[in-house]
Amino acid sequence: MSEFEFLLLALAKWKTLGALSVAFVVILYLSIRRVVAGGIFDPMMLTLVAGYSVNYAVVALLYLNDLASGYLTLLVFAYGLTLIGVYRRVSRGHGRSSLLAAVWAVAPRSRGPTAFAISLGIYLLLSLYVISSIGFGIFSETNRFDAAAGFGSYIRVLDLLSPFIVGYSTLHIHAQRRRRRVKIAGLALFIGYAAMVSGAKISVILSLLTVFFTLSLVVPNLRVRATVAIPALVAGVAFSMLALSINLERNNIDESASATDLAGAGFVVERFLYRLIASGDTSYLLLPNDVIDRIATDSAWIRFAAPLVGTGNITNLLGYPVGDYSVGRQAVLYHDPSFDVFGGPTSHFDLFAYVYFGPFLGWFFVALLGWLLGTINRAVVTVKARMRAPINTYGVALLVTVWTRAVLMIVEPTVALAYLFDAFLYFGFLALVLPSARSHARAHPQRAGDQLQPAT
Repeated sequence: MSEFEFLLLALAKWKTLGALSVAFVVILYLSIRRVVAGGIFDPMMLTLVAGYSVNYAVVALLYLNDLASGYLTLLVFAYGLTLIGVYRRVSRGHGRSSLLAAVWAVAPRSRGPTAFAISLGIYLLLSLYVISSIGFGIFSETNRFDAAAGFGSYIRVLDLLSPFIVGYSTLHIHAQRRRRRVKIAGLALFIGYAAMVSGAKISVILSLLTVFFTLSLVVPNLRVRATVAIPALVAGVAFSMLALSINLERNNIDESASATDLAGAGFVVERFLYRLIASGDTSYLLLPNDVIDRIATDSAWIRFAAPLVGTGNITNLLGYPVGDYSVGRQAVLYHDPSFDVFGGPTSHFDLFAYVYFGPFLGWFFVALLGWLLGTINRAVVTVKARMRAPINTYGVALLVTVWTRAVLMIVEPTVALAYLFDAFLYFGFLALVLPSARSHARAHPQRAGDQLQPAT
């Protein structure tokens, strides 16, 4: 089923699609609300509840219209139940968190200011280099992935450092009252700058979510006033609309034209709504007519190695376009083999598991992802339960970074795992070049142990 064909179906069945989306929002929210640390501000709420609810609505709509087989539909929902079930079970585990012990070991509070200064400096230098080479991501001619071809390693570093800088800055502003308005303005400036560099339409929303999520870990029963929440939401949506408008203009699409399908909506608004529906794009491209069983694949090992080594590097090494064999990219190429713009839909954890491991081993892979997500989430929950002054700003900011990257496993597991590898590689390296960080951890083993014990 092509994108155009599904959009026609979505327009014809918009009431059903809308009702299904709302239903899955409620179901997914109720399934995780008691285990997430950040409440509605938790990154899992955006990725799973807000994003994947649309995908599940798309899958259900396809099945109800006899466009997806009962077997594949059941498999998608069974994988989802497995992921959430394992995630919930592990999140509620007891005992010492080895992950939290590792975070505390490499990120003691005393070295936070130095690590932050180094990270901010690296971010600014790398971002200026990227801008001078390929420009701001928001002004990409085609899409930000195509524009960033050859600069993937730099973009990965920027994507890693951005949530850390935002999280650390938030904690610093919360703890230090001096010149708070100036610091908030500086953080807002950084968020805007990072969004321009990235070009991701959801960038501002993700950064603001990181701010509120970080605060939710250190502020008991966090309540965000409407005077703060509404402007933040408006700013996030406004940037998304601006980025989409610029993208349409750069691709010579007349954004001033009136909407062709949604009566009373502007062209940009119409395209924005289509972007929301696109949360299920891989599903509607692959599930109808069992297309998923006919797409080309390579090795699962190569899928995991490509984000780590670099798609361009491994392509040169192996002699074929490795980037074309991600599940999302194959979904596009199946319907349009001549599509030569880099990038494509995300692979989705369930479809990736089925394609590269088969239905049975894929179930184990999904369970493994659920275990990993639950392990990280348990560390975050433990930190919130045991939070007390003085706050380990460095350690909490690192954990926030890890969690905001980890939740991406739901939409692109191989890339998310590469982000986690980057996080521990980078911050582990900082622990080595800042030796006092390790000596501080050894000098206060009892204090570290007390902080790591879960609340009872």
